[in-house]
Formats: sequence, structure tokens, C-alpha cells
Amino acid sequence: MIFCDRGVTKLFIVFICATFLFKNVKKNMKASNIKDWEFSLFYHPTKGLFNCTPYKSIKLDKLFEIYQSPYLITKSKELQTANDKQKVLIKSLLPYFTYSGVFTYRNNESIVSYNSSLLPLDIDGLSEQDAIQVQFNLSMQKGCVMSILSPRGKGVKALFYLGNQIDKDNHYSTLCSNVEAIAKNLNIQEFVSNIDKGQFKLCQPFFIGYNEHNFFN
Repeated sequence: MIFCDRGVTKLFIVFICATFLFKNVKKNMKASNIKDWEFSLFYHPTKGLFNCTPYKSIKLDKLFEIYQSPYLITKSKELQTANDKQKVLIKSLLPYFTYSGVFTYRNNESIVSYNSSLLPLDIDGLSEQDAIQVQFNLSMQKGCVMSILSPRGKGVKALFYLGNQIDKDNHYSTLCSNVEAIAKNLNIQEFVSNIDKGQFKLCQPFFIGYNEHNFFN
């Protein structure tokens, strides 16, 4: 007779699922579907985060340019010296994009183009030393498209190319269910509790900030 621990089995299946998500990353990293990724860029000088109408659609190369623009360099320097109240205001006015694709309006129902093989990561609440280490670790992993230190140096944002596609309707639940295995695959398992699952939502804002140590593949 074979006895099965359902909890262990569930974890094993989740790990296999996460491994499947990263399958064929190295083989397909330069595939044309990466170049075809498109995002909605949101920017309004006064409404900031409360603006839900996209400014325009951009591709990956343009996104990289925006990350290194003089405007963001200036804003990031302001964040480094601002007090807590000022930081909230400055960050709320930064441009952001929707990693999951193109939207006509920022809600899940208004997505018109979906990046099915893209994984976002937002890792918060780190020490400056840990943030540098996490950003470096992620930049060394297969499939890393970009790895970004926050302007204040206490968080990391990253995008990863997955070797397989995620169904749009199950996007959020798939990533949330696999967060521990994803962290293990990316060699950041000790920081799994710092991964913000909210970033997995389809229409979640992905704020754009400059740091001199940003990594772009």
C-alpha cells in the first residue's frame, strides 16, 4: 500500500509547475516573441498613479531608454534626499508601465495585448546590502530581462522571460501559487517573504526608477 501526504504532494506539484515555467529559457531567450513584447506606458504630471489612461504603447527597447532618461535620473536623486512625505509624492508621480501587456484603460478587463511569457518581480523591505545582493543574483539568472534597484536602494524590481506561457485567466493565481518555487529557481529563496504578490496582478503598475546599477539584457 502506498501512502501519500497531500501537503507534500501539493508542494511537489507546485515545484514542478515552476520548473516547467522556466523550461527552455536558455534555448528561446533570443526568440522574436521577446522583441514583440509591448507595454502600456502611463504618465501624467499631476495625476500620477491616479491616471488610468495610457500615454502610449512602447516596446522593450524604448522601456530601457526611459529607465535611463535624464528625467528619471533627476527624480531618483530627489527621492534619495527627500523626507518620507516628499518621497510618497515623488513616487506617486513617476511614470509606470503595465508589464503584462497593452491596455486601453488600467483594469484587467481592458487588456488588448498579453505578454504571456513574462514574469514580474517586486521585492520590498530589504536592507541596502541585501538589495544589492538580490539585484546581482537575479541579473545572473537565465531569462533575466532586467533587474532594477529602487532609487532608495531598499527594493528590487525585475522582469524574467519564461520558457513557457501562462494562461491569462489564471495568470495571478499561477504565479501566487508558485512564488516559493520561483524564488528557489532564482536563488533568492531566503527573500521569498519579501516578494510582493500584488505585482502579479495583470494591471498592476510597475513603477520606473533610475539607479546606476540597473541591469538590462
